[in-house]
Amino acid sequence: MTEARFPPTPTCHLPNEYKSYGKDLDDIIGKAFGENGKLMTYKDDKDALLGPFPILIASKQIGTQYMALNKSFGALEGLPPDAREVAILTIGARYQAAFELYAHSSLAVNSNLLTQTQVDLISSGKKPEDLNEKCSVTYDAVQHLANVPGPLSKELFDRCVQAFGKEGTVLLAHYAGTYAYTCILLNVADASVPKD
Repeated sequence: MTEARFPPTPTCHLPNEYKSYGKDLDDIIGKAFGENGKLMTYKDDKDALLGPFPILIASKQIGTQYMALNKSFGALEGLPPDAREVAILTIGARYQAAFELYAHSSLAVNSNLLTQTQVDLISSGKKPEDLNEKCSVTYDAVQHLANVPGPLSKELFDRCVQAFGKEGTVLLAHYAGTYAYTCILLNVADASVPKD
């Protein structure tokens, strides 16, 4: 078994200067996702946070700003939860970030936002034919942004504005960019999928 690049560490075992930050992360994640294992597994059997959280703890100052940015997204309107998950999964598929695909596949299916078939197709880089219009334009726009150099086409921009308004379109771009960043962190950490 390969040693973790950023080993998950229970908050109680973090250095003193990191304990408060570790507890804050633990609280934020618990509030966002509920009981560990219900929507997805985000802690191991030693109660240590998994996924991007060990690398965020290792880079506490930047990790704090990252979490503040992500928390602010949840308060913004303009992009429905199912479209958010389509954006996240589309980016996860582009970067093949194992934990990202695991976590948001579980979240999307267990929250009844997307079907397992839709999640499987998006995770493999394919567009499901049965997406609603907002999810469809989300997939098309994020797929373009992640894979085609240069600006978003006028046609895709106009479809986004029609579906979400300009503010929602900007929020979609923030989701795509932030989750691309998240996937890069996960791939640097080589964050694995939890063993259930």
